[in-house]
Amino acid sequence: VCKIKASGGTSETNVILLTGGYDTNQDNDDPGTADSKGRAVFAVDAGSGALVSNLKFYHGDGSTFSSYMNYCIVELVSYDDNSDDCDDVIYAGDLGGNLFVFNDKDADGAWVPRRLFDAGNDGGTQYLRKFTKAPGIAQETWGDYVYIGSGDREHPIETDTLNRFYAIKNTWPATYSNGSPITASDLVDVTNDYLQGSSTITAYTGTQYENHLASILSSGWYIDLKESDGSEIGEKVVSSPLVYSGVVYFTTFIPSSQSAAGQDPCTTSAGAGTARLWAVDYKTGNAVFESFDGDSSTLTREDRFKNIGGGIPSDPVLIVTPEGTFIGVGTQGSPKFDDTEETKSIERYYWMK
Repeated sequence: VCKIKASGGTSETNVILLTGGYDTNQDNDDPGTADSKGRAVFAVDAGSGALVSNLKFYHGDGSTFSSYMNYCIVELVSYDDNSDDCDDVIYAGDLGGNLFVFNDKDADGAWVPRRLFDAGNDGGTQYLRKFTKAPGIAQETWGDYVYIGSGDREHPIETDTLNRFYAIKNTWPATYSNGSPITASDLVDVTNDYLQGSSTITAYTGTQYENHLASILSSGWYIDLKESDGSEIGEKVVSSPLVYSGVVYFTTFIPSSQSAAGQDPCTTSAGAGTARLWAVDYKTGNAVFESFDGDSSTLTREDRFKNIGGGIPSDPVLIVTPEGTFIGVGTQGSPKFDDTEETKSIERYYWMK
């Protein structure tokens, strides 16, 4: 629920922002090249439920842009960019690996759609990189960092797709082509974490890496969700990312051999799979906390995540207490808490009741 500018921009409307929702076509092993339902982002009047005419985008609405809305959309995130108390930017990913952005940044009530990113797939449409969760956003002076991870949350034991976590730079260009969105080939592959290295990788020095990024980093970076030995284990992002104090937190799920084989996950502790919490630098994708791999001597690529239990973990939640600021995640066994190690605190500066 939020306010947006009405058509013409002279007044405001209280609205509920909605996506089209899940299409059970995505339950098929191969969903094909299009869904038939859920291909929409729109607003309804919060008081009457009437469709708001200046914010409705859907497949077949007659616009050229709608031809790219071929897969269902299940989550969105919005925010107020110009601090006028009206939301004017919406991001939403679909289950075909597209990331869309809709904006009314000039506050005239005329929303502009754009296909910002296309994740592509490996081996055909049956291996779509699906965006089932809303992205996380970090506003910068040049635009937005948009963080989103792929993973079929509706089919958690699927292991055939190499999923990824993406940091995509939206610089709000004056001109763009919906037919030529940003793709993975435009991003920097930081899977191997060249800045920090590991036992098998020679690390860049900080200066070398920054120069390397400066020369090729124009659109963002991504991490392949695979093990350090290159093996793919079905890891998938199952949360909306949380950005706090220069760190991006997100959770993933890895199915076990028992759960992947279709056995009852309650019959064995391993059947529940593995829940992971990731924490990476929001600009580079590098590790942040030395304790994540149990070795506090140096930062390595393995410090980017830690196993926190079994089952599908929840979204990470920021928890502020007098003792410090923590990230909380729900798992099958119990909630887990990690100290953000942030020395600054969040101050309450007004309260209404």
